[in-house]
Amino acid sequence: MKATPSIFHKESVDVSFSLSGRDSAAKQAQYRIYTGAGAQLYPTSGYSPSVKLPYNAKHTIDATKFPFGSTTIYVETKDPSSTYLTPNPVSTLITRTNQAPLSDMKVVPSSVHKENATLSFDVTDAEKDSVQFKVSLNNVPIQPPSGDYSTLIKTPFSYTIQLRNKDMRVGNNTVTLTVMDDLGAVRTTSLTVKKVNDAVEFDQSDVRGQTLYARLTDPNGDMLRYQVRLNGKKIYPPDMDMTGLLNSPAYVNYKIPAEEVQFGNIHKVEIVAEDDLGMQSTWATNALIDYSGLMFTDENGAYYSTDIGEIIKLLDTGTVVAGNTTGTFKVYLKNTVGYAVKNVSLFVSQRDLDAVYEKVELSADEDPFIPRSTLEIPHLEYGERVPFYVRINTTRQAVGGGLFDIRVVGDPA
Repeated sequence: MKATPSIFHKESVDVSFSLSGRDSAAKQAQYRIYTGAGAQLYPTSGYSPSVKLPYNAKHTIDATKFPFGSTTIYVETKDPSSTYLTPNPVSTLITRTNQAPLSDMKVVPSSVHKENATLSFDVTDAEKDSVQFKVSLNNVPIQPPSGDYSTLIKTPFSYTIQLRNKDMRVGNNTVTLTVMDDLGAVRTTSLTVKKVNDAVEFDQSDVRGQTLYARLTDPNGDMLRYQVRLNGKKIYPPDMDMTGLLNSPAYVNYKIPAEEVQFGNIHKVEIVAEDDLGMQSTWATNALIDYSGLMFTDENGAYYSTDIGEIIKLLDTGTVVAGNTTGTFKVYLKNTVGYAVKNVSLFVSQRDLDAVYEKVELSADEDPFIPRSTLEIPHLEYGERVPFYVRINTTRQAVGGGLFDIRVVGDPA
């Protein structure tokens, strides 16, 4: 018995053998061809018609009758006049091969930010089979979009696919190519394309007085937007979730509304920033928020008024006997504006007091007290406070008493 070829792929296999009788009485025989797995190759069932001996048989069997790998073919004979079977059927070994297709794939560029990438691959098959393919990105089908295989394509062939940036996530993205030949042999290969996107960075960020300052920078040069939160509540922008997109760097100079603040208390202040690819980052601080302005305080830091001039407490000079001068009262001027100021000028508004008989005097020093109606301070840093001194000088004509104001103006440094 012989099978030709013994190693094959899609070719038919010729199985040939010779039958002869053991003695002169053996004139005829029947036979069947089958595999070790029990599949009958000839005839479709039972045994062949009777043949005269000796007999040379040849049968061409389609390759599809055989599984991939090794198969043993058997020939079994039978005496047509009885149930006698030939012991020990003859056999031969054949092998059906099918090598999986090969693919050579690459993606350019392998690292992206906002740009698309191009996937290209070359497909070959050692046995020249036609091949179909499918491509996925992070397990999501991209070609064909249905997730099925493409149509069969003769090998070798090359293919190019665009990987859209919007379909990628930040970090590593897995591109998977699966190829399958027309006999079902499959090979899968993968590679990685990296999407880079750095979070917005915060510097020069601080709460000074009632004002929030920050510089927002995107390392990739993306446009960005932001919102401001106070104690977990969004307070800016008031009418949308975030600002419109801004060029990087973007500067924050935002005065926190007085109605949102409990002055003199610690508040959690946050800036939530997002670039135009959706990457978010947050800066947060616990800040003591106080009145913002050029403020008058006592030695303990208590304010005499709010930043809009509402009276908190008065500087009480007591009862003054006409013709006498009051004691000297120490008052501090503190800069809580949030930035340095210059050309600071303190001056008196006499209000109820007579400008001649009940004169309010200022001095930069307590001793000696050099009376002035106006004091000049060239420069005052944010957070800095300086003392000055107040008294009232009366003549015998002083009769009324009442309220007076001390006012201050300055320019941004």
